Amino acid sequence: MFTDDVLPIPVPSEVEQELADLLAADMSTTERAITAFLWGARRQMFWEGNKRTSLLLANKFLVEQGHGMLKVTEKNMGRFNELLSVYYSTNDMDQIKGFLYEHAIHGIDFELGPRGTE
Repeated sequence: MFTDDVLPIPVPSEVEQELADLLAADMSTTERAITAFLWGARRQMFWEGNKRTSLLLANKFLVEQGHGMLKVTEKNMGRFNELLSVYYSTNDMDQIKGFLYEHAIHGIDFELGPRGTE
């Protein structure tokens, strides 16, 4: 985490409800993936690996629907860390969601087989 804030130990029933609410929310697959990533990273459900675990969840949503993958490149890492720190401190996702949508969603290109199939 990028702040000195100490978050409370997660209560499993609360985490399950938050995730259920997130999954039921009316939003696009891409927005759901980015929101899930940010929620899991900030929620601090694990001792370590919260961002990595949340990235796996986000990419599951994206890949299942053919929407590419969420990946922060090295050239964007500095700005990502700045925005993530702001999000951790304020719980306001707007800036970092826009940044991730513009700079961290990478599509999947499939080559067509001999009959136009993947």
